Formats: sequence, structure tokens, C-alpha cells
Amino acid sequence: MPDDTNKFIYNSTAMVAQYGAQCELQPPEKVILERLGPTFKGGRVLDIGVGGGRTTAALAEISGDYIGVDYAPAMIEHCRQRFRGRWQHVSFQVADVRNMAAFPDASFDFVLFSFNGVDYVDESGRRLAFAEMRRVLRPDAWLAFSSHNIRWAERMFQFPMPRESLIVSLRLIKRWFLLRSHNLTVRPWGRDKIFIRDGAGKFALTTCYVRPSRQIAGLASSGYRDEQAYRLSDGAPLASSEVDVNGEPWMYFAARKK
Repeated sequence: MPDDTNKFIYNSTAMVAQYGAQCELQPPEKVILERLGPTFKGGRVLDIGVGGGRTTAALAEISGDYIGVDYAPAMIEHCRQRFRGRWQHVSFQVADVRNMAAFPDASFDFVLFSFNGVDYVDESGRRLAFAEMRRVLRPDAWLAFSSHNIRWAERMFQFPMPRESLIVSLRLIKRWFLLRSHNLTVRPWGRDKIFIRDGAGKFALTTCYVRPSRQIAGLASSGYRDEQAYRLSDGAPLASSEVDVNGEPWMYFAARKK
């Protein structure tokens, strides 16, 4: 199963080393924390898909009680070692976003699922993930997450145009053939959502790409309000007319629980 493969890869030594070396926030994360940080300052924060702890320090400085979770035990062990003794109010535990029974209803003031973590579970798991994240949020609390943009997938599936450098052109063509060979039946055009092997984990990981307007509509129909999309490159908030023309690989979303 693709989802089992994804989990196995995220638990690998190579992936833990890759994620453990990261410490910088992405531009939308900086904007979201600057904007929303005052709403949960000193509160309880759940950092889902914490990976190697890239977002831990930023959230620990704002929160009064921080819990980082990941479904890969190796990631959690790395975080425990990385931040051992640094904060009294920071903890890490193994948990799957699709079943967070360890956490009571309405128990968090802010939930973050960064770096497209929600895109690496299957379709049914995705629905469970959003239901569970809403369940553990307190009323009026914020969810923030990122997700891949299907416009980028449409671009990836187009045969690459020639470049000035022959070497670069050949590399792009090689990657295009690899992409197509791993996704023989996939046609992203006109779709709202696809699952593909896009090259992540050397084409071993299966990734979900979603049309941004459908992502926002899904939030609105499942008990959220004040939905906002943010551009990846600079974190700028996007108007509703801009979300589906934005061609960046992924974007961030934030929404408040009704």
C-alpha cells in the first residue's frame, strides 16, 4: 500500500537525517505565526508531522504547552534527543493524525501540520486527518497546514521546453520520463485531486496534489471559517481569485474552527 510505504520511508535513517538538518521556517509559516501567534500565546499547541523538529523552536517560544507528534517513531526519538532539556513545556510523542485518541476534544489552541504532511496519507486518511484536527481544536482556534498545488503537477507532466544548456535540458527530460514511467495512467489536467509519485523519496513516496480552491471549499464545508491561502515564495495572503492561478509547488492554508 502506498501509505504503508510512505510511513516506512519517513521512518528511515536517511529521511530522519534529511529532516533533522532543517531548522528554517518557510515564508508562509513566518507570516502565519506573526499573524496568529497572539491568538494562542501561552496556550496549548499541537505540531503534527513534526519530523526532525524544524518548527519546534518557533512554536515553543510562543506556546505554554507544546506537543510535537509524528507517525514515524524514529523522527520522534530524534526530536527528543535534539531538544532534550531545552524547555520544560515541550514534549514529543508518536501519534497518527488519523487517530489522535490520546488527545481530548477541544484541547488545543493552535494546530499546525506543516510541510505538506497531510499529502502523504491516502484519500480516506486525508478525511480522517481533517476530522481529527478539527476535533482537538478549541472553538475559534486556528488550524494551519500546507498542501501541494495541482497546478504545479500539471506543469510537471508537460514535456519540458528546451533550455539554453543542453545538460540542463537533458536532465529535465530524464526527470520527465521518470515521472511519466512512475505515473503511467495519471492525467492531472481538469482534476481537483491526484495522487502521484512526484520524485519525493526518489519516487518512492506517493504525494497528493489538490486544487487550492477545492481545498478552501473543503474547509468551509467541514466546520471552518475565515479560510486563507498563503503563497509559498513570500507568504503573501492570496485573494480567492488568485489561488487557482498560483503555480507554485504548494501553499499554506489557515482556517478557524467554528
